[in-house]
Amino acid sequence: MLCRLLAGDLLRKLGGTKESPNAKKDDHLVEAPARPSLARPAGASEEFRPDIEGLRAVAVLLVLAYHARLPGFRGGYVGVDVFFVISGFLITGLILRELERTGTVSLPAFYARRARRLLPAAACALVVTVLLSALVLPPLSVRDVAGDGIAAALYSANIRFALQSTDYLKADLAPSPLLHYWSLGVEEQFYLFWPALLLLVGRGRSKLTRSIAIAVVVSGTASLALAIVLTGASAPWAFYSLPSRAWELAPGTNAGDPTTTMAPRASSHARLGSE
Repeated sequence: MLCRLLAGDLLRKLGGTKESPNAKKDDHLVEAPARPSLARPAGASEEFRPDIEGLRAVAVLLVLAYHARLPGFRGGYVGVDVFFVISGFLITGLILRELERTGTVSLPAFYARRARRLLPAAACALVVTVLLSALVLPPLSVRDVAGDGIAAALYSANIRFALQSTDYLKADLAPSPLLHYWSLGVEEQFYLFWPALLLLVGRGRSKLTRSIAIAVVVSGTASLALAIVLTGASAPWAFYSLPSRAWELAPGTNAGDPTTTMAPRASSHARLGSE
């Protein structure tokens, strides 16, 4: 096409040759200004949140330092609490934006996104841990680990460990290699109930933010009261159960409201929390 345009130009200059319809069409195509593309560049809708990633890194390092018994990190387990706050922030932001955009929440789609995000890594670690336990642990211990594995796969490891801790015959069991799955159980149970609660409270209401804020305050206050009571009455249940841990997720759920001051950066939930 370039050769045809150059040749046509040359002929017109030399002899005033009449332009062909095709030449006019081609000239029009060349001279017309390019139309700006409306397509969004890849990743333009996703904003990386270094502050959230930094908090996650700090939380992981605190927990690792605590388990490694490093001096000065006796309270490193607070990293788990940080993770709970982040989870509340990310998940609530996603749900509220869907509620405001569509007026409802697709629970099957939400649960499918959670499964795609968490299942691959969790299942891989679970299978490897159980297989290694079968190789290095005594047969009776392997049985217990297999039971822990089933509970972890069903996201109920926290309930199993709470029951074991309050069972006189099992209170002296060695720590399970899958003990860390208790926090994943708490989070998955939160993912199961919280979207449904927000949908129930927020759907069809004109004052969405007020309704959600009331739900957060009521549930968070009740959870904190329960945690205080259970700490004295049954410490394992205070530690492992979702009802007594929900108050730690509540600050994040409040911050996850897209109408707060963090709203301009809320699009980052698509990258950090889900698809």
